[in-house]
Amino acid sequence: MRNYGPGRQAAGRRPAATIAPEASPRGEADGAHAGAARRAWLAGKLHRYQRDRVRKCRLTRIGPSVQLVSRIEPQGAGRLVIRGTHTCGSVHSCPMCAAAILRGRAAEVGEALDSCSRERTLFVTFTLRHHASIPLRLLRLLLARTYSRLKSGRGGVELRRALAHVGDVRAAEVTWGSDNGWHPHLHALWFLRASPPDDAGAQLSAQWRSAVVATLGAVRAAATGVRPRGGRKGEPYALNDLQRLVGNYYAAHLDELREQLRQLSDADVIPDHYHGVRAEPVSAQSVADYLCKLGCELSAITKSAATGHYTHWQLASEVARGARWAIPLWREYSSAMLGARHLTWSRGCRDALGLAPERPDATLASEAPESADVEHVLATVPGRAWDTLVRQQGHRFVARLHREYDSGAMADSGVHPGAAHTPRATAEDVAPVWWERLESEARARAVGADSWGAAHRTAQARADSRERLRARAKLTRRDRELEVEELRDHLREDYGIGPPSAFARSKPDDATQSTETAMACGSTYREQGPEQTVATGRALPRDGSRIGLQGRSGAPEAAGI
Repeated sequence: MRNYGPGRQAAGRRPAATIAPEASPRGEADGAHAGAARRAWLAGKLHRYQRDRVRKCRLTRIGPSVQLVSRIEPQGAGRLVIRGTHTCGSVHSCPMCAAAILRGRAAEVGEALDSCSRERTLFVTFTLRHHASIPLRLLRLLLARTYSRLKSGRGGVELRRALAHVGDVRAAEVTWGSDNGWHPHLHALWFLRASPPDDAGAQLSAQWRSAVVATLGAVRAAATGVRPRGGRKGEPYALNDLQRLVGNYYAAHLDELREQLRQLSDADVIPDHYHGVRAEPVSAQSVADYLCKLGCELSAITKSAATGHYTHWQLASEVARGARWAIPLWREYSSAMLGARHLTWSRGCRDALGLAPERPDATLASEAPESADVEHVLATVPGRAWDTLVRQQGHRFVARLHREYDSGAMADSGVHPGAAHTPRATAEDVAPVWWERLESEARARAVGADSWGAAHRTAQARADSRERLRARAKLTRRDRELEVEELRDHLREDYGIGPPSAFARSKPDDATQSTETAMACGSTYREQGPEQTVATGRALPRDGSRIGLQGRSGAPEAAGI
């Protein structure tokens, strides 16, 4: 079993899920605007553990300027919207985009519940068995494929006919526990034409168990890479077929899938007839409770899991607080849930309920205005000024903007959150004191950075100069040593002065003495004359040039060497 958390150092200790992940780092009350500042702060803390697209969210400028817009919603609440920046649209990894997407999805589910009577709506939770060694990616694959198989085939058609099924919407929720690892499960709203029968839960549970068995067999067959049956039995799967069966990731990593399935037995994931499905009528609770269970409210980012478990946003908060045990868990979650949709509607469900066409997550993340919203431009931030502030502070600057809006610091000309005012187009007209303060702070940081950079460059230049002088002195000394070594070699090879061992152990003074001896020998030879060339076959130079460069024969006997 994988052992994550502080229990690695202290045996028997496990992290307790008792935190409130949305609690502000500065102790502010958790309101609408304090939550926006908190989410921006959390995005900054997760910066190094995110993909590049998520890192740039709300920071990278996509236009010549950035607008700060005050949006007044129909409920009367006001909030700050930043226009003209890149949005990643990740509902699972980016806390800022997740808030905007969940806000839009909550409105859609609320309309669906209003359109269909509560007595004809069934809230169902689907889950699998699991243990700590099963990776999240494999559990997510089995869960998604099982739900698709639940409504297909002969058993699925009979089940939908028996329940008078009109359509459904589902959302995936993932928690982690120190005992059993990842726990993904599906929450679904089934919209029916009539009130559900008393044995609806039993019918769903039996069909769900059969679907899990069939899905596990199909995934095991697909992991081999060849077709197990049919007219093309034994032929390899086409890439699009593999992607449909096991997803894009496992289609490219079949070896990894086979290894994970080899360690997985049927009893590890197949539920019994009582715990795989839980069904209850929607009329038992309020709509807000089911929106929260589907993860379609902002409280989905702030809610806590059961005792001993963490939601993925709680894991993100632990990472932001510096808990190293949560880092691999957050990375595994971000990788496994990449590309997963938060809310999935069945085919024809929205048309049957009279809902408008579904808007993609990227559109909701950009917070496009709706007809009922009232917007006022608070400030137009110049592009270069925005780039400077973002480069210096990152997501902390975005969090600061939300805090400034919430506290009324942007209201130097009467602009308050939620208050009606005349739209302005420039920062100077709206909040000169507030904007000048930000610009002066940015200039001060830039000057300080430049001063520090100049001092650093000067110190580095001095260090480089000293290093170059040391290298030059070392090179000169080495050149002198090489010259002495070369002279020793010539003396040894041409005149046999001193054995190699003596030269190897000799010092510069010894080499100088040997050189003087060789020069004295050369003078003696020049005084005796060139007759000694008969013994050697050559004559030594009379001009006093370097000794030993004229040949490789032994030294003359008359020289006395």
